[in-house]
Amino acid sequence: MTVTDLAEYPRKELTMIHMGEGKGFHGISDYSGAAFKALLNDAGINNDLTSVFIVSAPDGYRALFSYGEVFLNRGDDSIIMADKIDGKAIEEGGKFFLAPCDDIMSDRDVKSVEKIEAISLK
Repeated sequence: MTVTDLAEYPRKELTMIHMGEGKGFHGISDYSGAAFKALLNDAGINNDLTSVFIVSAPDGYRALFSYGEVFLNRGDDSIIMADKIDGKAIEEGGKFFLAPCDDIMSDRDVKSVEKIEAISLK
């Protein structure tokens, strides 16, 4: 599946605090886009509790998310694929930013999403 825009998905808006290990507070940003779960549902991801999702950027940076934290979260969908940051379209360094807004540290932010892989660990 290839996604070129998020217009067909319900808009989701979340605020994320950026904290870096060893570097501390980096600021607060508002993200707008689609729930990560909605994109995976459209891709036909089935109910495989052993699945993980690797989100990659062109520079080789990768972040891993478990099926449970994406699909079994009791709260609101807090992982979004953003196409806007602070009300402005993302134009620099890629079109989409994966924002895990509930993470305490910003080490799983993927600033230029190139690819998402679903892998079953069975």
